[in-house]
Amino acid sequence: MTPTFEKFALADQFVTAKGAKVCVLSSDGAPVRVIQTAPIRIPFEPGNFDKSSTATRLSLVMCCSPEMEEYFDALDAWAVEYLTIHSERLFKKPMTKAQIQGGYKSAVVRKGGYPAQVRAKISTEGKNACEYWTSDGSSRGPPSDWRGVEYIPSLTIRQLWQMGADFGWVIEVTDLLVIEPERRSPFADIKEGLCVAAC
Repeated sequence: MTPTFEKFALADQFVTAKGAKVCVLSSDGAPVRVIQTAPIRIPFEPGNFDKSSTATRLSLVMCCSPEMEEYFDALDAWAVEYLTIHSERLFKKPMTKAQIQGGYKSAVVRKGGYPAQVRAKISTEGKNACEYWTSDGSSRGPPSDWRGVEYIPSLTIRQLWQMGADFGWVIEVTDLLVIEPERRSPFADIKEGLCVAAC
């Protein structure tokens, strides 16, 4: 089923204490939370541009499932139409659809023959710190090997950022269901006696 966005709306632009221009996104007045149901892979552990070990807000790259790719492609199409209609309110000047498309930065990144990816933010501390979960609903810590497991992410699309003529989404990872690979004991099928070579 194609996603629909008829209840989505962007608030008027404001400037944060750090000087960033943002428009908060909501759906019927509530934050926009997206839970993808198909497991995905995360190719790299979270990090930041300057490699600071003290940073608590990091970037995270997620490989898209077909479901996730379809959702964010549909979000892009909605955003271009919405921003064109509301450009004067949001950007303080009327803009054509072509101008919006020229400045819009998709949430989906496609490079060469690599799978589509979504880039998001993940916090390690504070009120928006990511929570990690097991398949049985128990809380857990982050994985020790980010590439060795699968995930089901819960994302919040918080706001639209603008920097110069460019703009795009701030997507935050709020929860991660961590799916560990099944492990089977090599001794499970051994019967009494000695087992050697190709037993």
